[in-house]
Amino acid sequence: DARQLRESLARNVVAPRAPAWTCARFAVPTGMRERMLAFLDYLNAQAGRRSDAAGLDAGASFGTLRADRDACTVCLACVNLCPTQALTAGEGTEAELLFTEARCVQCGLCAAGCPEHALELVPRMVFAPEERRAAQLLARSEQFRCVECGTPFISRAMLERSMQHVKDHPLFADGGTELLRLCMTCRQKRMLAT
Repeated sequence: DARQLRESLARNVVAPRAPAWTCARFAVPTGMRERMLAFLDYLNAQAGRRSDAAGLDAGASFGTLRADRDACTVCLACVNLCPTQALTAGEGTEAELLFTEARCVQCGLCAAGCPEHALELVPRMVFAPEERRAAQLLARSEQFRCVECGTPFISRAMLERSMQHVKDHPLFADGGTELLRLCMTCRQKRMLAT
C-alpha cells in the first residue's frame, strides 16, 4: 500500500546509504507488458540486490505454470488454447510441452482446458530476465509411431491413456484398439478397405 511504499522508499532510496542510480539507456519497448518488464529489470539491477522471484496474489497477470508430469500425456490441448503462445510444442524427436514465462498472462485457459487436469497456475514475478524468456520443459513423452507406416503421430502416454479409457467399450472389442495404433492416413485406408 502507499504507506509501505513511502517507508520503503525512505529506507532504501532516499537514505544516504542508498546506491547511486544511473540513467536508463535502453530503447523503451512499445508493448505495455514489455515496457513494464524492462523498467522492472532496470530498477532491480539498480537496486543491487537480486531476489529470484516474488509470489503474487491469485489473479495477477504474471506467473509460471506447473505440470504434473505423471498426469500430463502431452496431448497439447493447452498449446492450442494458449492465446499468447506461452505454451508450445517441442520440435525434437519426443513429444514435449514447453513454457515461456515472459509470455504468460495467467488467463487460465490452459489449466481449464487440460483433459488430465495436470496444469496449475502459479502467480509470481521472476526477476531474472533470462529465466523469464527461456523455454522451460514442462512435460515429455516418447512419440508413438504408426504400426503400419512408422510415422510418429501421438505421444506414447496419450495413446496408453486413450487405450485405457476405451478398453471396455463395445466398439473396440475384438481388436478394435489396433486402429488407435495407426496414424490417421493408415486408419482411413484400413477402414476403407474393410
